[in-house]
Amino acid sequence: MPVTLVNMKTSVRLLVGLLICFMAVTSIAFSKEVESSILQYKLNRLYFSTGLEKYVYPDCRYIVYRGRVVLGQGLIEFSEPGVSISYTLDYPFEGKNVELLHAVIDAVDIDSLGVIRLGAAEFQSLPLSTMFPTSDFPPLHIIPTIVPIENALITNSGNRLHFKRYESLFEMALAFSGGGLDGYFSYGKPQPPAENAEFISTSANFFVAMIPNVSREFNHGGILSTAMYYRFNPDKPYVFFTGDGIVAQNCLYLCDSANHRPYPYDSEAGRQLMRSVRNRPDHLKLAVFDKQLEKTGAYFADILSRDKVRTRLTKDWYEGDMYLCFVPLDRHDPLYSLKYVYDIVSSDTIAGRQINPTVGIIGKYIESAENAATDEIRSYYIGKIDRAFKEDIGIFPLYRPTIYFIYDHHLQGYQFDPDGYLDMKRLSKITLPEIPGRR
Repeated sequence: MPVTLVNMKTSVRLLVGLLICFMAVTSIAFSKEVESSILQYKLNRLYFSTGLEKYVYPDCRYIVYRGRVVLGQGLIEFSEPGVSISYTLDYPFEGKNVELLHAVIDAVDIDSLGVIRLGAAEFQSLPLSTMFPTSDFPPLHIIPTIVPIENALITNSGNRLHFKRYESLFEMALAFSGGGLDGYFSYGKPQPPAENAEFISTSANFFVAMIPNVSREFNHGGILSTAMYYRFNPDKPYVFFTGDGIVAQNCLYLCDSANHRPYPYDSEAGRQLMRSVRNRPDHLKLAVFDKQLEKTGAYFADILSRDKVRTRLTKDWYEGDMYLCFVPLDRHDPLYSLKYVYDIVSSDTIAGRQINPTVGIIGKYIESAENAATDEIRSYYIGKIDRAFKEDIGIFPLYRPTIYFIYDHHLQGYQFDPDGYLDMKRLSKITLPEIPGRR
């Protein structure tokens, strides 16, 4: 079974990652002065040529010189990559010939002895393995169980990284607000009163798919699942997803977001198609393999109930008449997700079913795409695979969740790459300037 194989590989990679990455830390905390030119003097403020990239943060002190003569000093109010700006000056300043001036800024302390603690709670299956790996570290995947687990890696600044899985989002949020975590991954934005919490987000490098069990005859030609898909409305994600954001996914691989949905939302067309289903079942088991997909399962159960089809959600793969599961995406290989879906479908085939020749033809398309002589031929077969899954079997992509990384102000260097990973070697922990009476 594909999901079981993924879980086994995940466990092996975890053990290998732990053996490779466990090491001692002998770093120390450090700070430094940063020299900067002055870009301009405008509206009684000074603009400096260095910013966050040199660890210049708000409330860092600066001194302005002409040669060795001190012309003034103060604090930084705003800082961005490549530029920082002073507070409004409270002393007279000669703003001419700023190219002859320079400044020395006290950059923030980097706490390289501090441990950076990161958490995750909502990722019960495949998505958790997409959160922590980076291209810089050896592969690190978390075993998909509810048992918290920790491990350690080292950043470029010398900070040890600890990862912990929590049994609930509430428990993890409490740990974060109490200072026990520096950041965590979630499907949702931070909720009040999450003081000092900021966040960045990215579209997940996986999507939710509805996949019929091809060994069940009542979905012949994919009519039942197509009828359900007609009635899936992506414009109301709060109805079927617990997170704060989704992106519509219209292909079974990573494609241009402008790609049109194959069967536009039309609840009436869905009802009419449902009436044409041969041997329409009275009962249907919908297999859901992640807690975060239970709301999506309930959404489709409600749709089916209107046509007098009683639906039960199950976590048992072998019981499922249809599946709601996560499918991984690979920006560099569109075939990756298509092959993942094919593995699920082909493992469900049993002798004598009418759908078997169709599954075999799709397998041939995959072989042709893998052996294609040109990118154009490969793209041609990828399109045929995608259409065959939808039109002949009734497999549909639904949506990509939005992943949020919530972090404390003392954590720096966070950024998702185009593949949806966090470059954790760039993370660092800083000691922000403390100015009496100012937060």
